Formats: sequence, C-alpha cells, structure tokens
Amino acid sequence: MSSSSSYDIMSQLSIRNSYETYSFKPIYNALYNATTMRTTMSSNNNNNTFKDNNTLQGTTIIHQQSPQSSQSSTVAAHHSTTTTNNNSNNNSNNNNNNNTKLPSNNNNSPSPSSHSRRNNNYWKEDEESERLRTELAALRKALDETTSLLSKSQRSSLLQSSKVTSLQSSLTSSKAALQTSQSEITSLQTLNATLSAQLTSSKNSETQLINRMLTEKQSMITQITEATELLTSLKSELERTKKELASALLELSETKEGKGDVVLRKSEGEVSGNFGIFESMIPKSVGTIFRPHSSCVMDLKCSGTSYLTAGGDSYLKLIKGGRVVQSYGGQIVQPVCCCDVGYGKIVGGGVDKVVRVWVEGGRSVANIQGHGGKIVGVNILEATKVVSVAADRSLRLWDLGRRGSMVSTNKHPSSFNCLSAPLTGGSTCCTGHSDGGLRIWDLKSNALAADIPNIHTGNVTSVKYHPTESSVVFCLGRDNLVKVVDLRMCEVLHTLGHVDFRIGCNWTSFGVSPDGCNVACGSTSGDLFIWDVASSKMIKKLKGHREQVVAVAWGSGGEGQVVSGDKGGSVIVWN
Repeated sequence: MSSSSSYDIMSQLSIRNSYETYSFKPIYNALYNATTMRTTMSSNNNNNTFKDNNTLQGTTIIHQQSPQSSQSSTVAAHHSTTTTNNNSNNNSNNNNNNNTKLPSNNNNSPSPSSHSRRNNNYWKEDEESERLRTELAALRKALDETTSLLSKSQRSSLLQSSKVTSLQSSLTSSKAALQTSQSEITSLQTLNATLSAQLTSSKNSETQLINRMLTEKQSMITQITEATELLTSLKSELERTKKELASALLELSETKEGKGDVVLRKSEGEVSGNFGIFESMIPKSVGTIFRPHSSCVMDLKCSGTSYLTAGGDSYLKLIKGGRVVQSYGGQIVQPVCCCDVGYGKIVGGGVDKVVRVWVEGGRSVANIQGHGGKIVGVNILEATKVVSVAADRSLRLWDLGRRGSMVSTNKHPSSFNCLSAPLTGGSTCCTGHSDGGLRIWDLKSNALAADIPNIHTGNVTSVKYHPTESSVVFCLGRDNLVKVVDLRMCEVLHTLGHVDFRIGCNWTSFGVSPDGCNVACGSTSGDLFIWDVASSKMIKKLKGHREQVVAVAWGSGGEGQVVSGDKGGSVIVWN
C-alpha cells in the first residue's frame, strides 16, 4: 500500500469528528485499527530481519495514542515503514548477489534459513495487504453509502426543519387567532349576560305590571259586581217592602172591619232596614215542610222574607218563598255552626275556624282565618264589617274592604257561645257566655262596655237584640228560660218559660217578632212555643217537628214569618 493511499484513507477518516453524531464512529475505529495493525506488523518484521542499527534508519516507533491526537503521526509512520521495507529489500538483493559470487567468512552474514523466513514474511505481508485492501474497499463503499445516506438525511432534515418552522409559524398564527377569538367570545358572553339580565329584568317588570293590572282589574270587577249585586238587592228589598207595606195596609183595613185572626201591633220607625207599619202575625199551623240539610240545622237567620240556614252537612241554604234558591259552601268539609245574611252577603263560620263570605249570587268573596277555635257566632254589622266569636274566647272584627283584615280583637276568660248585633245599627254587640253572663262590647274603642253576670244558671245558648230598642236584649239559657234584659239598668225585665219547655243543646236559638212583642222557641219535644213578652205567658204551642227543634227565626211581613229547623235537618215554614 502506497503512502498516498494511506494518506487518502486518513483524509477520509478525518470526517470522524463531524460524523460521530451520525453513528460513523464504528467505521472510523475499524479503519484506525487496520492501519495501526499494518504499521505495527511491518515494524516487527523489520526488527526481526535487520538487527544492526544502520538498517533501522528512518524506522518510526508507533506509540499507542488516542485516535484524535495520532492521525498525522500514523501517516508519517506508515511512510517511514514503507521506505524501510524498500531499503531492506534492496539490501537483501545485494547480499544475495554477494553471497552467490563470493562466500563470506563474516559471522554476521545471513544464513539460507534467514532468506526463507524473509520470503515467508513478504508473502504474508502481501496477503495481509490484499486483505486490508479488500476491507478498505468495503469500508470505502460503506462510507460512501453512509455519506450518501447522510446527505439524504441532511436534506430530509433540512426539509423537515423547514416544515417544522412553517408549522410553528402557522401554530403561532393560529394561537394568536385563537386568543383573538377567545377574547371576542368573552366579550360576546359578557354582552350576552348583560342583555340576558336586562331581558330578565324587563320580563320581571312586565310580569309585575301585568299582575298589578290584572289585580286592579279583578278588584275593580269585584267592586263593580258587589255594587251591582248590592244595588239589585236593594231594589229587590225596596220592591218587597212596598209589597209588604201594601199587604200590611190591606190586612189593617180588613182587621178594622173584623176580618181574620191577626194580632195587630203598630209601630212606626225604622226596623231592620224597612219603613212603615209592622205587625206580628202569630203562626197557627204548619205551612211547608222540606229538608234542606242531611243533618242537624245548626243556625237559622232571616232578612225580610229571606231565610238562611246553616247545617251540620257543611252547607248553607238560602230559602225564599218556601224553597231553597241557593246553596253555599261546597268546599267546606266540616259543620257550619253559625250564619248571617244581610247587605247582599252571606256569612258562615264553623268547626274549620274560617269565616267565609259570599254574595247572594253564590260567588265567594273572602275566606278569613284568624281564630284558634270553632266559630260559634257571626254577624254582619254593615256592608264591609263582620264580627265573629269563637271557642278560643276571642271576639274579632273584620274589614271586608281590606280583604278581610282584622280590625280588632277582644278576649274574655269565659268561653263565647253566641253573638248578636243591634238591628238599628251602632258600634256595639252583645255576647252570651258559658258562665251564664252577658257582655256588651264597644267595637269603636275595642273595649268591654258592660259585664252582666249570672243572667242564667247555665250556658247562654242564644242572644238577640230587640228589633226597635238597642238597649234591650233577649237571651236563652240551658236553664230552659228566655229572659228580657235591660242593658242600661243591667236587670232582667221579663222571664219566659213553661213546664213542658226544654232545650237540648248549647246552640239552640229562638226568634223575636218584628215588633218585639212575641218570642218563638222550639223544644226537645219537637213543639214550637210562642210567648207574649208583656205578660210573660205562653200563648201557643204548635206541633209539627218529629225531632227536637234547635233553631227558630221570625221574619217580617206577610205570610210565613216564622221558620224553624230541627236536629234531623228538616225546616218548617209556619202559616
């Protein structure tokens, strides 16, 4: 192998530092090892053949070095070795010629065995050189292929790097666009939230406005309806009053001529809202019998020729002309204990502790809650005022004009059993109690005006004001007596009773004639007793009921003034 070839090889090997990162280190190490081995072998052969110092001129001893620091020394050693080998060959040829011509007596002359060993070494050297050439050619080919692959890889890497740079640029642009979009979305969301809040507020305001308008409209409709119904009721009452007045005048003229059995008493003034002459017609016989309730009649009130009954079947029935014309309380599931009618309204109260108000047409006006016990008495004071008493020992005044709000409350240690307000108007009411006493209440000052104890020896079951005298009341007790009491003097004026007269329950009520001269009350025997107040005598005892009579009302004008109800739910209109 020539010196230039070795130098070319080493020049190729100089790419080691550049291509180490591409895994060319094994190729470089192989070339380096082959060159080092060849140089070492040649050096050893020369040392064995020529031992004198002259033949060793120019020989370079190869020291073991690292591949990075020994590249130039390796090339020099290889060149020196090649020169030494050539010199050795020339010397050998000269010595052979000299030995052929003249045998030498010098002891240092090479022997035939030395020539043989040199020939063998040359042969081995040539063979090794050939092998190294082959390996070098293979390594060069591998190096060329690797270089080609490296170039392709570099080009591909540059292309990929360019693509990566482009993608990174695109990614940066996309991120910027995304950030801008997110900012716009955030702004739009904020705007949307603001608009939604404004829309919700507008809807709420609109809903409130609509609700207020509907409420006001409903209130106006209610007021108009109530006014219309009141006007209709007043017109009807006016017509009825005119008819009653005409009938009374006719009967008066007939009585003067000696016709009929009418007991006539004249009175001028205002009684129960009517004007003119009023008379008490004493009932003589059973007129009409019907059964408006499926259970006990709890209370019975009258207004002119109209009657209202409250029943244990949770209904109230309005009776006109001897028949039921309207029912109230279908939503009530408990007994109605008390009722009242007037000013075009119907009022009822009972076990459910609710005061219920309707107009006569049947429409519900108010359901008033506030009592803590069973309601035992209600009374209509005026068009917008209702008073009630209950088993919770309280008396309450309600204002229908303010949706049934409570105006005042009064309490008493003794339980309330009944209630009455004067027909002539005013701001007082009278209550009967379980201790047998009467109490007069001033509703304006919300105070107890008078306390009259021990009127009866048992519960006071019913109390009614005199039709024309607001200072006189009638009361019925469990001692089976009806008493007439002067509230100014706080004393009993008359006591009405009979040996056969008995009451059987704590809600038994009685009726007072329009002139206040007669009282009618039922007994446990089913009989109807009638008394003359002035003489305190019973003047009639009428049979008609099969069960005990628990409620009686005495209306005004014409036939059928007296109506009674019994425990079986039957009602009799008396002739």
